[in-house]
Amino acid sequence: MKKLLEEARKLFVRLRRIKRVVREIDARHREPLCIGVADGIAQPKLAECFSNWRALASNIPLEITEMRAAELVTALRREEVDVGFSFGVPDDNAIVQEVAWSYPLVALLPPEHELATREELDFRRRSGGGVSSLSCVSVPR
Repeated sequence: MKKLLEEARKLFVRLRRIKRVVREIDARHREPLCIGVADGIAQPKLAECFSNWRALASNIPLEITEMRAAELVTALRREEVDVGFSFGVPDDNAIVQEVAWSYPLVALLPPEHELATREELDFRRRSGGGVSSLSCVSVPR
C-alpha cells in the first residue's frame, strides 16, 4: 500500500509539472487573426487598418488571404477566416455585413470643361437617388 501511495504522489507531481508547462506554452501562443480579402480590395485604407492592428495587438499575428467574394463567403461559413473585407456579397443569413468605411467619390474634369467651375455637382435627379453629389477637382492639362 505504501508503494502504491508513493507512485500516486509521483504521478500527481508529474501531472502538476505537465499542467504548468502546458499553461506556459498556452500563455505564449497566439492564434493568428485570419482575414479574407476579396474583390481586389487592396486599398490604402485597408492597409492602414492592418498597420494599426499590428501596432495595437502585435502579439496576435494577422494571416491575410486574398480570395474571390464567393470563396470568402464559403470561408466565413466554414469559419476558416475570422473576418472578411469585400465590396459586398449577396445577402446570406450566416454572414453579417457592415460598412467598414466609405470613400468620397470625386469627379475629375479638365479646367476648360463647363462643369469645372462648379464646386459640387448634383446627381440626385440623374442617378435615381444613388449618388447625391460629387466634389469637383479640376485637372490641369
